[in-house]
Amino acid sequence: MNCFLPFFVMYFQTFRSKNLIAKMATAAKVKAFVEEYYRIPRDILILVFRFYKDSSKVSWLGEDGVMRNVTTMGAIYFHFLSLDAKKYDILSCYSQDSFDGGVLVLVIGCMTLKNDKTKMFKQSFFLAPQKEGFFVFNDVLMFFSDEETMNIHGGQTSDPLRTNLELISDQGIAMVPSLESNQEANWNNPKMSIIETSCYAVQNNAAYSSTVEDLDTSAFQGLNNLNRVDALEETSIFIKNLGKNTKVEELHEAFKRFGTIKPDGIYVKPAKEGRFFGFIEFESPISAQNAIQASFIKIRNRKIKIGERKRKN
Repeated sequence: MNCFLPFFVMYFQTFRSKNLIAKMATAAKVKAFVEEYYRIPRDILILVFRFYKDSSKVSWLGEDGVMRNVTTMGAIYFHFLSLDAKKYDILSCYSQDSFDGGVLVLVIGCMTLKNDKTKMFKQSFFLAPQKEGFFVFNDVLMFFSDEETMNIHGGQTSDPLRTNLELISDQGIAMVPSLESNQEANWNNPKMSIIETSCYAVQNNAAYSSTVEDLDTSAFQGLNNLNRVDALEETSIFIKNLGKNTKVEELHEAFKRFGTIKPDGIYVKPAKEGRFFGFIEFESPISAQNAIQASFIKIRNRKIKIGERKRKN
């Protein structure tokens, strides 16, 4: 029987290595999710709730201390529409493998409201697996006091709002996200947020509950195409309705919110009747998808339309 021992040892080591690699890959996906989720500008709501599906369940604690539950894409859309958050500072993030390939994620941070008041929050997600990565199946957010923050970190007296996001998985791997050079200052300066976002301007200041519960179902039409979060291979987008004097620098400044643009990745060409169109090439296909889902952007009060770039076969 001893002759089989080396085989079993080799098999066990191979299995353990493959299992570790799989877990590390999952941790990397969770890190990418957290970075994308909290970095997306909140004034572009369509990019936030694209992480959800009709089966998703969202439970957030309201200003009045009442936990409110919403589900379906339409209700989730108006949930984010009613938020009063201006920016988020992330303290730390923890993940753990869960049932049937899913991942449990806990995020601890600080939310700054439009009136400049701050609230510490804990947000937990259950990320359910799908063909391309994960989607948010459960989302629960609650607020807590600064004293609880100190207890979580063993009574440390340092600034709890440090901005070097750490993703700690159940394998004990601390992951610090890699950033583009123009973003490094935000992570190194504790007074700056990893994201600076503005909430969508709400014309109707009705109570949150009435916003979510008293909606007409017709308002949800046209949202069905948002039920999937597929990673696109295309890194370029098509833009049209450019002004004659639209500069490449203006386009770069306007579109960099969606992600890093490749060097010399902006092209502007003339069309018929003095109209102009162009292409913008990002480093990541996720950035291109973010821009496409925004559908348009304004530059000097001019509405620049965004679409997929269709390449000839």
